Formats: sequence, C-alpha cells, structure tokens
Amino acid sequence: MNRSLRSSEQKFFAIQSILAIAAIGLLLLVTIMSVYFAASNKGHSDAEVRAITLSTLIDGIAFIILSSLSTTRSFFSVMQEKN
Repeated sequence: MNRSLRSSEQKFFAIQSILAIAAIGLLLLVTIMSVYFAASNKGHSDAEVRAITLSTLIDGIAFIILSSLSTTRSFFSVMQEKN
C-alpha cells in the first residue's frame, strides 16, 4: 500500500456518502414495495408474492453490490482483475 494514512481529524464517513447510500436503500425499498403490490394485485397467492418479493430483494442487492465495485472502472474491468 503506497497511499498515505488518513488524518485522525478526517471523518470516516462523509455526509454525502451516507445520503447516497440512504437514497439507494430507499430506491430499493420503493422497487420492492411496488413489486409486492403489483404481484398482490395480479392475484398471486401469498407464498408466490413472498417468493417474488424475496427474489426481487436478492436481485436488487446483487445489482447494488456489482454496480458499486468501482467508481472509476467498468464492471468488466473489475471482474477481469485477479486478486
């Protein structure tokens, strides 16, 4: 590691980062709720609605993780790099 140490006075989490993460979480919540109500209104059983909603939650979290791997490089360049 060649970078210098973080100053002890510097905040670990910036307000902009916290707000961005909260906005992403709210967007995922709105998406999941809309999928839940859409599946309920289509006449699916309770078990099917729960399964559809859970799969939407898992897909959403996976998308968030994969899209936030790097802010400067594309997804494919990050995946090609070896540990």
